[in-house]
Amino acid sequence: NPHSKRLAVHIRHSDKANRRKRIKILHFLPYVQTYLKNVPPSAMVYLATDSSEVMSRIRETWPTTVVIRIHTQDSTSDTAVVRSPNRSAVFQLAGANQHHRTNMEVLTDALAMSKCQYILHGLSAVSEAAIYWNLALHNNSVNLEDRNYRRLDTFERLVKQGES
Repeated sequence: NPHSKRLAVHIRHSDKANRRKRIKILHFLPYVQTYLKNVPPSAMVYLATDSSEVMSRIRETWPTTVVIRIHTQDSTSDTAVVRSPNRSAVFQLAGANQHHRTNMEVLTDALAMSKCQYILHGLSAVSEAAIYWNLALHNNSVNLEDRNYRRLDTFERLVKQGES
């Protein structure tokens, strides 16, 4: 639904370059729960990740009330997105003839995230592309790798303002 509220969550865990840290999944959950608590039941979370482990751990450890509101690129497709089972880059796993596929999947995630009203992420060019395509996300983002990132109470106020 193009009129429903959406939070983009980008969790990158495979090939983090330049010694960037892998943000633990548990650090994302309070923000997702806070968002869902303050928006209508039709609101959803768009999850973009390069890691099959992240997908599995979220399904296994996050509350069902949260998981059922998460959508991914392959939620509406019969074809699974290429995701890394380890720390290898997705484009390395896809094989020589699959680079176009993984490039398209990454661009699809970036575009889908750009259609959201809020974004929760770490340092990543994919998240930055989403913000570039939707400049309103610049003021509606939480970068968990930024020392001065928006705290949970501030994020909650932001979401409540967007709902009023």
